[in-house]
Amino acid sequence: MGYLVGFTGSHRVGKTALMKALLESVPKLQAVQSDVAGVLAKRGTNAKIEVPFQERLVHQRAILDYHVGIWRKALEGDGTFITDRTPLCFITYTLYDLPRNITAHEEKLLNSYIEDCFEILNWFKTVFLVQPGIPLIPADTSAGATYWSLEKFNSILLDVVSKSTKVSSATVNVLDRNLIVLK
Repeated sequence: MGYLVGFTGSHRVGKTALMKALLESVPKLQAVQSDVAGVLAKRGTNAKIEVPFQERLVHQRAILDYHVGIWRKALEGDGTFITDRTPLCFITYTLYDLPRNITAHEEKLLNSYIEDCFEILNWFKTVFLVQPGIPLIPADTSAGATYWSLEKFNSILLDVVSKSTKVSSATVNVLDRNLIVLK
């Protein structure tokens, strides 16, 4: 049985680049590449398009379901697998877009989604939280990235991580912003 190591953090902070660098330096690691953009594209949307919150929850559930499938397959294998997204990312993206007023039904769906994400987080041995700090490089399929949008995401993520320690066995390591230098 394999085990999962993940990177979590906002879009455009270098999670995938770190994963690729680690794969090059530790040949025994195996990649489980996330595909949020692909899931959204199959649903006829992308991260730049704002949608009503209930529709957002449906998209987030599809993203989680896709990743549960690829993570489950990795866990059935042998060795250590590394991925550039975790359930912590998915919770944070959902909360990032949380409107001020949601219906009781939307709140029920949101709470169920967050509980499921925390449960799936138990599949991870270790998670590394990558904080903003590298130069921003735009991407066509990623949501917009500004200094303040990344700081907002990071603040929400740090709060989600603090709650995860109460409900998950995964170890979450918050990386120092000055630790990472990408070429």
